[in-house]
Amino acid sequence: MPLFAGADIGTTTLKAGIFDDAGCLLRERSIPHPASRKYGWDGVDPVALFRSLAALLRDVIGPDGGAVEGISFSSFGETVFPVNRDAPLHHGIHWYEKCTRPQFDRVLLRTTMRRIREVTKLDVSWTYSAAKMLKFKEDFPEEYGKTLAFLDASSYLAFMLTGDIAFDLSLASRTQLLDLTRGEWSAEMAELWEIDIEKLPPLTMSTKPRGTLRAKTASELGVRKGTTVTVAGHDHIAGALGSGVSRFDQGLISVGTSAAFFSPMPPEAFDTKDYLSRDTMSGGYSAWPGGMNALTGMNAGGFCVDWFIHKVMSRDYGVLDEFARGFVKTDALFLPNLRAQVAKLPPGGFTCISDSDTGLSLLQSIMEAIAFECRNTFKDIFRAKRMEDGMKEVTMMGGGALNAPFVKILANTLNAPIKVHRYPHSAGLLGCAMASAIASGFFKTHEQASAMLGQGTEYHPDNAELSDYLREKFTRHMAAFRGGE
Repeated sequence: MPLFAGADIGTTTLKAGIFDDAGCLLRERSIPHPASRKYGWDGVDPVALFRSLAALLRDVIGPDGGAVEGISFSSFGETVFPVNRDAPLHHGIHWYEKCTRPQFDRVLLRTTMRRIREVTKLDVSWTYSAAKMLKFKEDFPEEYGKTLAFLDASSYLAFMLTGDIAFDLSLASRTQLLDLTRGEWSAEMAELWEIDIEKLPPLTMSTKPRGTLRAKTASELGVRKGTTVTVAGHDHIAGALGSGVSRFDQGLISVGTSAAFFSPMPPEAFDTKDYLSRDTMSGGYSAWPGGMNALTGMNAGGFCVDWFIHKVMSRDYGVLDEFARGFVKTDALFLPNLRAQVAKLPPGGFTCISDSDTGLSLLQSIMEAIAFECRNTFKDIFRAKRMEDGMKEVTMMGGGALNAPFVKILANTLNAPIKVHRYPHSAGLLGCAMASAIASGFFKTHEQASAMLGQGTEYHPDNAELSDYLREKFTRHMAAFRGGE
């Protein structure tokens, strides 16, 4: 039986899993991977990263190495590593680090946010890779001069395993150096950010073969020589692949501490006023051939629910079972600007509370507010697509997908069926397994690889009374939280 391994590089955790050709998860392992402060900023030690990933893969593959056909990686975006022909040259700056803000501010004096967005289709920020490359160039000019190429985190691991030097297209979308329309590095953006364009390597699509394991590395991992290596791309892109979200009428929601939203996009949508004016949306390439997407997020998410259950109610998640008796109607509204507050929105808290409210009704109002923000986000995305019929199907992953009352509220708020992923915490790893199955040639097409997706739990908007209540309350939420926009 052929097996496929995948690993995801998270901000603080490395995770790996091994799947069979039906997409069944056989084993999963994770280990912490704290940031390094060697240079005064949070960074990623590339040597330590590779050693940790190799050990983790060796553990998760275990005695099944002879059956492994392919290995694939996904990762956070924005962090890049400078490499020469044989090895990494320096630590990578973590995606969230603010140490690049001076470079970002200086570059903005020479252009406009609008121009950067027109070319890259990104929200304009110091978090993207271009500012990190410029800081590296200024702080470490000798190492910059020796740099053959900058690589995203996933491509760096593929390079260490195979020697292949290329940059994943979905992660190139997170650099602020890519002309998204052309799918090419932008000479204009490279000049703006003072990056030598020859240090930006060839671009390759997620799921394309990146080479085969070197004999010594294969022996160390306990797999066959010649095992195929590929990249599944940005972590949300891998999650979308592992969720089967490829059509324009589909959406993907990942709810953990915060929330992320993904939906495939037609190329022309990125030039619409509705897209360009929504500067929190980011455009990028998907793992499906020729596929593009919109990706955005919000700070409100599982954090709000967790805060209320544990810190306010002093309960555990068993309280969610009490919703089995049904939902209540409450006038209470929750304003979900609770964590990492957004200045242009009202501060977090409750409004319209009455003496008939209980802890359970207030908890319900929190879940409603998150669902309303999900609806508003997808409304913006589908407006840019000019799709008046809206979303036909939603797939959900992350810890929030295990909160059945919330998913029921969400289905009735979005008026669309919701498929909860069969592995809510491991959708990205399944995407990696699918990528390695495609790259190794086991599946000839992405459509064939969809046989690995399997079935999760489905929720439908099947409560007309609840839907009517939520529709009216959504209008009140928008007026209170977003000024009726």
